[in-house]
Amino acid sequence: MSLENIFALIFTLLIYLIMALSFFGWGRALLNLLQPRTLELTNPLLQTGHRKDRGSLNFDKTTQEYEINQSKTVSIWIGWALSILLFQIIHLFLPINIYTTTPIFVIGIVLALTIYRDDIYTLSWLKMRWIAITILLGIAIWISLHAMLTPTNYDTGLYHLNSIRWTNTYPIVPGLGNVHGRLAFNQSFFSYVAALNFFPYFNHGRSLANSFLFLLTFATIFEVLKPYFKQMPLMEKTHH
Repeated sequence: MSLENIFALIFTLLIYLIMALSFFGWGRALLNLLQPRTLELTNPLLQTGHRKDRGSLNFDKTTQEYEINQSKTVSIWIGWALSILLFQIIHLFLPINIYTTTPIFVIGIVLALTIYRDDIYTLSWLKMRWIAITILLGIAIWISLHAMLTPTNYDTGLYHLNSIRWTNTYPIVPGLGNVHGRLAFNQSFFSYVAALNFFPYFNHGRSLANSFLFLLTFATIFEVLKPYFKQMPLMEKTHH
């Protein structure tokens, strides 16, 4: 691996962190604004426990109370969706470039680091053991390296990159579909990719957009399975 690739990898990981903080800030702000009630969700991972009336230890209820606003990854997912909405509103009047999107990311980070600083200090990845942190970092490196490869999807060259460039260069253009039919496809995802281009200075948003979502999916799986892994030693003791 060349020195240039190493710098690109470090830069990509840094952008992942910036995105996570910004989306977390926006997501937690929206959740606090809406003040969602506690939801009752069925967790199939907890169905292995026996009831107390059978003389065995009850590990947890099959139906557990789950606070949405306590989930760090859910906050990031919601912040990601909210940011796309903001990008689309901006695009009605202005092009999506570094000058119009940087304030969105900065505000999200400020929200995360100030208003919700206690949550930032207690993010689940800070509480994980080093082996879990190493695994997640390894996944991030693996995903980012693959994301830097040349795209091979035919539609990427046909209209994906073209639509993103139009989004970066101009506000929404009425009648753009007359230039090419596929340019009329309304894909909110392209606004997200265009924002990550930090146009005109970066232009590699395609390498960040999907790869970040893959990484966030893995982090979500870690968060969902964490209570189950904590209960495994207790479950083993009860079976002996």
